[in-house]
Amino acid sequence: MNRILLIYNSGDNIQDLNILLTNSGFNTYLADDVYNGIEIARIYIPDLILCDVINNGVSGEQVVRELSENERTRVIPLVFLSSEPDLQNMRKIMNAGADDYISYPFENDDLISAIRTRLKKYSAIKEKYDQLRTETIETSGDHPVNEDHVLVKIGTNLRIIKFTEIVCVSAAKEYTNITTKDNRKLIIRKSLKRWLEILPEQSFVQIHRSTLINLDYVEGMKKLSDQSYEIKMKNHKAPFQVSVRNAKKIKKWFHN
Repeated sequence: MNRILLIYNSGDNIQDLNILLTNSGFNTYLADDVYNGIEIARIYIPDLILCDVINNGVSGEQVVRELSENERTRVIPLVFLSSEPDLQNMRKIMNAGADDYISYPFENDDLISAIRTRLKKYSAIKEKYDQLRTETIETSGDHPVNEDHVLVKIGTNLRIIKFTEIVCVSAAKEYTNITTKDNRKLIIRKSLKRWLEILPEQSFVQIHRSTLINLDYVEGMKKLSDQSYEIKMKNHKAPFQVSVRNAKKIKKWFHN
């Protein structure tokens, strides 16, 4: 099943478009914003990208250039949609390397037909392109090239959270709560055990059976008793208490 990434401003159009594509047999992925959309495209390699002409102040021309400059995304079909047709802007986007430009209102069948045509052409180009590549890169979408992030779903949208942005991770049964450096609070269906497996051990340390912290965001440590400490983290109001089991390890790190 073909995967289509939507890089789009929020609004009624995106929901209607998502339903149309899903009902037409496509897997759709909605980027949280244009910057996440470009990063998601680079790592997970969708089969086609549908993009709004203006997205959070970033022009369609800029989006095309960003994707065209990356080896992994340069051959992905890129179709732009616009509710405000502008022939001059359309020409700039097409000259930059976009594959198609469609203005609202459009017939649903025409859009689906245009998408299928682009996908068919992409399949033939990609097959030949892959044969010419000198190195093998996993493009299944299940495993990123560099495992330095987690892809989370916020509502219906996808966002990449870099490990370096995570302040702390706390267990909540089969879920975990994460706090990011921009003070975003997220609930993710991923166990603390799984986080221990994927997070870089040189940056993350377990201070309690239910808590991991990023050492780069430690503001200070306070001694409560001989084997009891609490740690204050940036962008996290309440301090964390260190378990007796982990106190020695944390004390050693703090005094290095």
